[in-house]
Amino acid sequence: MTAAASVHEEPAKSYELRVPLFQSIFEPFDPERRYVVLDLGPARSGLIELLVGLRCRLDVIGLPDMLGHLQSLEEPERIRQAIKASLPPPRGEFVNVVLGWNLLNYLDDERIQVLAQALKSRLAPGACLHALIEYSSRHMPAVPGMMTPRDAGNLLVEPDENDGLIDTPRYARARLEAALPGMRAEQTMLLGNGMQEYLFRFSTS
Repeated sequence: MTAAASVHEEPAKSYELRVPLFQSIFEPFDPERRYVVLDLGPARSGLIELLVGLRCRLDVIGLPDMLGHLQSLEEPERIRQAIKASLPPPRGEFVNVVLGWNLLNYLDDERIQVLAQALKSRLAPGACLHALIEYSSRHMPAVPGMMTPRDAGNLLVEPDENDGLIDTPRYARARLEAALPGMRAEQTMLLGNGMQEYLFRFSTS
């Protein structure tokens, strides 16, 4: 993983972030159809409120609480087993949407690939993965902050810099696609905070 950065900056304040690709995920949802949404982050009330009125099953993994453990594992099989153990039972349903928030920034290429492989058998054809990737900034908080939907097109971003800053991996599109087997970056957009918003699409072909 990235080494701690020897910088000291003022703690970042909460702010609202416009996320057009995040909004585009939910706009075509048919209220008569059932969807499965897999949230890699912690539970957040704003997402639940966003899904009210839609026929959705929401599964929450809580990946931030696992990051230290995942980073300590070296064997891919042990990483895969740890991720697999965190997944809820499929109960005969396939995942339509995976919400990655800013969490891929905190995994190296190998761990992103293992995560993608663990999810692959659970994804419905055409499923999407939404992710926010550090792009412009050289540093990021050592632990992921909270991102909460204000509505379909805006997130409240609450950075956590209590543990200092680390170097950002600044993943490029080709590198992310290589680490996400079966997925391609369908759309990308540079956001107002310098992050790159990605919408990946899963294909069985």
